[in-house]
Amino acid sequence: MEMIQRHAFEATLAATAEFVSAPSRQGFCAEIVRHAAETLALDYVHIACLVPGERRVATQSAWLDGRLFANWSYDISGTPCQEVLSGARRCIASGVQAMYPQDEDLQRLCAESYVGEPIRNSSGDVIGLIVGIGRSPLAHAELVQATLRILAMRAGAEFEQRATLDKLIDSESRYRLAFQTSPDSININRLADGLYLDINEGFERLTGWTRDEVIGKTSRELKIWHDLADRQQLVDALLHAGYCENLEARFAMKDGRVITGLMSAHIITLGGESCILSITRDITDMRRAEAALRESEARANSILRAAPVGIGVLVKRVFREANDTLLRMVGYSREELIGQSSRLLYSSDAEFEQVGHDIYTQALEQDVGTLETRWQRRDGTLIDVILSTSLINPDDLDQGVTFSALDITARKETEEQIRQLAYFDSLTGLPNRRLLLDRLGHALISSQRSRQYGALMMLDLDRFKVLNDTQGHDVGDRLLIEVAQRITTSLREGDTVCRLGGDEYVAILEDLGTDEQAAASATEMIAEKIRAALNTPYTLTGDGKTHYSTPSLGLTLFCGHDAPIDVLLKQADVALYQAKDAGRNTTRFFNPAMQAAIESRMALETALRQALVGDELQLFYQPQVDQDGCCIGAEALLRWRHARDGLISPAEFIPLAEETGLILPIGQWVMDTACAQLKIWETQAHCRSWQLAVNISARQFHQPDFVTQVRSSLDRSGANPQRLKLELTESVVLENAAEVASRMQQIKALGVGFSMDDFGTGYSSLSYLKRLPLDQLKIDQSFVRDIATDPNDAAIVRAILAMSQSLGIDVIAEGVETEEQRAFLHANGCHLFQGYLFGKPRPINEWTLCTSIPAHSAQRVNL
Repeated sequence: MEMIQRHAFEATLAATAEFVSAPSRQGFCAEIVRHAAETLALDYVHIACLVPGERRVATQSAWLDGRLFANWSYDISGTPCQEVLSGARRCIASGVQAMYPQDEDLQRLCAESYVGEPIRNSSGDVIGLIVGIGRSPLAHAELVQATLRILAMRAGAEFEQRATLDKLIDSESRYRLAFQTSPDSININRLADGLYLDINEGFERLTGWTRDEVIGKTSRELKIWHDLADRQQLVDALLHAGYCENLEARFAMKDGRVITGLMSAHIITLGGESCILSITRDITDMRRAEAALRESEARANSILRAAPVGIGVLVKRVFREANDTLLRMVGYSREELIGQSSRLLYSSDAEFEQVGHDIYTQALEQDVGTLETRWQRRDGTLIDVILSTSLINPDDLDQGVTFSALDITARKETEEQIRQLAYFDSLTGLPNRRLLLDRLGHALISSQRSRQYGALMMLDLDRFKVLNDTQGHDVGDRLLIEVAQRITTSLREGDTVCRLGGDEYVAILEDLGTDEQAAASATEMIAEKIRAALNTPYTLTGDGKTHYSTPSLGLTLFCGHDAPIDVLLKQADVALYQAKDAGRNTTRFFNPAMQAAIESRMALETALRQALVGDELQLFYQPQVDQDGCCIGAEALLRWRHARDGLISPAEFIPLAEETGLILPIGQWVMDTACAQLKIWETQAHCRSWQLAVNISARQFHQPDFVTQVRSSLDRSGANPQRLKLELTESVVLENAAEVASRMQQIKALGVGFSMDDFGTGYSSLSYLKRLPLDQLKIDQSFVRDIATDPNDAAIVRAILAMSQSLGIDVIAEGVETEEQRAFLHANGCHLFQGYLFGKPRPINEWTLCTSIPAHSAQRVNL
């Protein structure tokens, strides 16, 4: 977490700065490894130097599990140290053994993480390395690397300074050799006047001045000291103690650069004179690294302050730190929050204690604990937050815990809205189908456990569509809301009511007792209570107008898992349709016999869908003839030749197709097939003028793109539209006659004709005969059947013929089966006929023609 990292940076930086600034002393390497291990919480640290001429290193000091460890040497082949000694830094936060399976030392140390920094001399050559190993994943890699980098530079400086001083003390020859070859800057000045007596090549490399330019001059003359106060500090130390260790000062180079150097100086005697021996190492890069670390820490603080999540520190559950986001989140100022108990964010002591327990328990069990809670802001409002917590020191709980807090109030509100949308009806607020299935499942489990009966009640409103279409959807919605409220108030406490959609509701009744008959009686009583409530008049508009609505209800009982959910829903649905068939505004219990009929109907629907794609549908053609018995065309009649059951009566499957919507694709298939047949007839001279009548259902006709469908069928087939006649029933024109007339005119414009089928059997109206562009009326066979014996039928037929003649509309009689019927019709002005007298409907390949009829007349058909 950012707060942990910030505290770690501060503590580590301060400790390391204090350490590297300390004077050099015996056992410095041991102090380095101890400092690194304790400051960075590493289990093992060592400093090692390369063994000349070998692929091995020898440790100078090692620290393992809180104490010094015996020095040892090891082969670097196949180890991460090999990469470090090649000059690369190496930091492996976790899984180091898996990355270096040949390194047995990692296995012995149970190493999980590894970090290594090369130790360089002033020439930049790698002379050794400092290594840190942890038995757990490395938490703050950047901090560990930066700290070891500073310690490596200090160790490199120590190695060289120690070596230089040892050589000087050892012997003059060795002193001279060390003096000349030391990579550090070494100079000897006379104490009395400060004149340079000698310098080494390191001095020349560092400062840019040559030996000839320096010898015999003073540092004041060369203006080497950037700040004279540093020079005075050196002089004071030498006069007081005879030496000065690790003086950090800024020095001016010949080319104008200013560097930071770490100087150690001692008063020595050379040739009987008191002189000053000074060794200076360029630590400019090290200080830049430290400055970069401080800048990084400052950036981290800036990021922390601007972080989009609240961050804070609690010590003994009292706020010690809080960033700006956290303050805004809880509504307190820094002065109001810091030093206060976190209890002020909780609405109760119990919640405060529970969250506190959970925070410390999780933090002890995991590196980072996470929990969700609710805070009370300063203004009293509640917010939902997710806390991520971590102990500052797991071994000392008094050091406190750091945490980040994310405000998830908006997210929780969104989740609740999504839940409402997923499980509740947006109009009525009732549970929807998804939640119904869940609650019904629970009800079945409860019933199984208690062995008590329950009931499923399905309800819909009678003729709701009429009210919705005539009064408007707003009124319809208000009715649905009022119905939901009335059903809810009519149920017992613990019962559930759901809205499936449209005007359909389902109620789940539970705990109806262990006696089936008593449970049925209780269910019927509740159903009747609901029915009575829904029969009460409604006031749905501002004008006070009264509206009425009645329900039909289907009921079914359940006990345990005797029937699965889908079966129960189907049973209630079957009972509902039984109630509607019984006249509506009534209640019916599920009847198993009705279920068999429904399943048979469903099987028929499935088979019909397969028939549409399996080429089982077929058109039969029944001839239409004139008064001379000559064929003038035919009516296309749909047949279903089932693969197993043979021909299925249209009376069985046409109503099913209408109800399920299959009539639409079937009607399109009929139109395409009929037009294709017309095109075939046009290529044959004897039937080129024939017309073909095609029946159109009301649902098909009222499709918005019906005109386009007709045009497309004609275009695809290339048939002559003047040979196509569409037969409509009176039910088609009962709804919105103006719209029907407009659509018929559009189709008439294509050249297609219209015939009114079954005329006289519906709500025949002279007004629509006058408005609609009809070409023909078809007298229904129910009038033709008894025309010779029933005076009423005869009178109706005469009236139809007289009216058609006056309106200029052709008439064709269907169902003509006897010569007596044909003669009566002909005598009264009907000249077109269709019926068994002239031929039964047959597939086109079973038609035969008498070719002896003169070619200029239509052909007589023999079937």
